[in-house]
Amino acid sequence: MPSPSTSSASPIADARLKRAWEKGVFIGFLLWTYVSLCYPLRDTDFWWHLKTGEWIVEHGFSVPQVDLYTFTEVTTPWIDLHWG
Repeated sequence: MPSPSTSSASPIADARLKRAWEKGVFIGFLLWTYVSLCYPLRDTDFWWHLKTGEWIVEHGFSVPQVDLYTFTEVTTPWIDLHWG
């Protein structure tokens, strides 16, 4: 009689269970991705992008070097986080 600590499942059953688990995780990931992308993307800086794009066109396609719209930090260098 086998001891209680030994597994009675065959290696084929273990492989099938592992494969089913991997499929379930993958399908769950795809479902989570789909559901998370069903909501509209919100860009809170939309008007900032439009106004800065207008400024760039007006100034000969030069990128601003200082923050144009923060009145308390007029001479602070502008770091481009959105446009690469």
